[in-house]
Amino acid sequence: SRALTALPSRDITRVAPPPPPHLGVLACSPRHLIMPPQSALVAGAIGGAVLGVLLSALLIKKKEDRQVVVFASALAGGALGTMRASFGGASGARKDPTKRPAEPAVADPAADPVASPERLRSALRRGALVVDVRAADSSELTNKSTAPVFEVVDGSLSAPYDKVNQTVPVGALGLLQQEKSAPLVVHCRSGARAGKAIAFLRGLGYTDLTNGGGPAVVDLREAYADAGLPWRPHNMGSVMRQLFDPKSSTFTYLLGDASTGEAILIDPCIDQIERDLALVEELGFKLTLMLNTHCHADHITATGEIKRRFQGTSKAPKSAISAASGADADRLIVPNETIKWAGGTRSLTALATPGHTSGCMSFYDAYTGAVYTGDALLIGGCGRTVSQSYLKLLKFY
Repeated sequence: SRALTALPSRDITRVAPPPPPHLGVLACSPRHLIMPPQSALVAGAIGGAVLGVLLSALLIKKKEDRQVVVFASALAGGALGTMRASFGGASGARKDPTKRPAEPAVADPAADPVASPERLRSALRRGALVVDVRAADSSELTNKSTAPVFEVVDGSLSAPYDKVNQTVPVGALGLLQQEKSAPLVVHCRSGARAGKAIAFLRGLGYTDLTNGGGPAVVDLREAYADAGLPWRPHNMGSVMRQLFDPKSSTFTYLLGDASTGEAILIDPCIDQIERDLALVEELGFKLTLMLNTHCHADHITATGEIKRRFQGTSKAPKSAISAASGADADRLIVPNETIKWAGGTRSLTALATPGHTSGCMSFYDAYTGAVYTGDALLIGGCGRTVSQSYLKLLKFY
């Protein structure tokens, strides 16, 4: 279904167009699917629709014109998502963490060059699936008007390019586009990574591939708009970084507020402590809060270890998880509770989304129009239910 789309927590983004209300859902790893792809798609449509109705009822009250982006915390192999809104630039004397140098034109001889407007129009007219190989975070902003923004194409599939391994996840792509001869338009910010991603996909047998450049390629913006796929801005606040752990195939999210210097982590992973703390320091933030969407054996949280590292100092961040999880934390959250941060200027609303575990909780950020769902939603489905008897034995400290 294109009306309600599922995003990954281990990959990201499919975009759902108006009219409202709409939900984009970050999905989880295909390794959790215990059914064939056809059944998984049916289950995903049903499960996503149920949670979509729930989240719509909770979130879209008097704001019928808003579109919500849902970020799960686990995913591997590609997923669907939704983006909408605009970024504000960082304020104050702090180094602007959202700025990044412009990508050069594709120079790698093995990579496909950016397509001409005519070639792009031809691919889009033939119903090409648009594949976005950027990471969904605030390092991918483009300049528009007076402020940098993160722009996405409605209906695009997120499959972030891995620069180290020179690969893209193809799990969701295989579900959506089973014929490898079907047309694909691959884009990033300006075409450099898209060209390399195309080389990888061609090696897997995909044949009809077009480098769609990206929002920074001015000459192609009209071609997208002519096909009914204009670039839409999405608000990520000062900083939002999506961080992937390949071992657990899960995502961690770093949210930062440039005006106050505060940052929070959602679903920090035990194997990525050094990476996460280094990024917080690099961006000049102080980590004040760590949120967990749920308590589960394959989500080994880093909150306890991070707290121990800061023990006895004024820098120790607080941990939080739902009271229904049965786990321990500094703060036990109940449904509809408001979690304030950034000196009280930013907040998250706690939403009870049980099913995968009895204590699963999602966090709604009204400022950016995003929902962070953990494993409540997966690629092509939703998190399978598990026995709750052992969960009280796990501690988050």
